[in-house]
Formats: sequence, structure tokens, C-alpha cells
Amino acid sequence: MTGERCGGAVPGVSPGGVGEREWQVVIGGEGGQGVVLAGALLGEAAVRAGLNAAHTSAYGIATRGGFTRSDVIVVPADREILYPRVRRPDVLVALSEGAYERLVAMAGPGVILIREAGVGETGPAGRGSGSAGTPWREIPLPLEEAAGREGGRRMVNVVALGAVVGVTGMFAPVFLEEVLRRRFGSERGEASCRAMRAGYRLVTEETVT
Repeated sequence: MTGERCGGAVPGVSPGGVGEREWQVVIGGEGGQGVVLAGALLGEAAVRAGLNAAHTSAYGIATRGGFTRSDVIVVPADREILYPRVRRPDVLVALSEGAYERLVAMAGPGVILIREAGVGETGPAGRGSGSAGTPWREIPLPLEEAAGREGGRRMVNVVALGAVVGVTGMFAPVFLEEVLRRRFGSERGEASCRAMRAGYRLVTEETVT
């Protein structure tokens, strides 16, 4: 673990920076991975950044192990969100094999698909591992491994959020840190901030292909 604390500036990112375009994000995983919470945190951080956001979620009957999905739409402050569910995703996040199989069907030209490393590796030809010829970009990241270093695998959802913010630049990560501190308090909030920063660094400090 690092000694950095929430609220500090992230190198290369202006704390006042906000997005200037619409982002449609779908986060998918298994029950128990904090997918619904991740969507709520992302939407709340966007609002703190001065943007408009909508969050909806869906999950199976099984509390744990069933497919869970969060949809988050973020738009500039001067725009309205007319429909809260994602229709044309810009970013997909797959935290499990089952989520990958469902979300990859939504991928299309220009879509960024962030997935847990190892997930989707054995899929049908042309669908997994960011195969040549796919019109979308797949980014495999060791999300669970990073979460383990920063407090446990339960932090994988927050690591994934850091990666989303790093890939999109939809708003400065300091806004997500503020939300984490407010939601979880001092000790857990600091651990969550470290996890978020770990995910952010996975896509901003390493070469991702």
C-alpha cells in the first residue's frame, strides 16, 4: 500500500477538469462484486464534477453469483438525459466471464471494453482478447490483483472505476475520491481511494494494447 491520501492531485490531471461529451458506461459482473455500488459512485462523482448523470441497475434472482449490471450515463451540465438506460455504450466493463459474454454482444465500433485479465481469453474467434478485426478496443487489466494489493478483492469495483476515469477522462479523479471519502469515512475511504488510484494508474502509467 502507498501512503497517499484522498483528495491529493493526480499527476497530469486538473482537479477542475470536467467532461465535454456524453459517456454511456455499462459495468457488468457477478452479484457480490459491487457492480450496483460502482454505478452509483460513478454517477455521484459525475454530479460532483458539475455534470448530469443517471444510474440504473439490474440483477438476477441470486444475490451472489448471478449477473449484475449497472448503466451510467454522463452528459454535460447543459444537457438532459432523456432515457436512463444505455443504448449505445461507449465503455463496457466486464468483471467476470459471464459478464464478458453478455457485454461483448453490445460492443461495436469505437467501444472500449475493459475486462478483468483472463476473462474472455477463450471466447469464440474474433470475440475474445481484443482479437484482430474487432471494431472495438479491449483492454485486459489485472483488476482483482490490484484490488488485492489495496485491501482485498472486494475493492475490484473501485479499481475498475479508476480505470474507467483514466480511460475516458470524463472528469478528474479527485471528484471520485471526494465521493469515496464521503460514502465510506476515513479508514475505508482511504483504502478505497488507493484502490481507485491503482485502477487509474493501470491505464495512465502503463502501455495498454
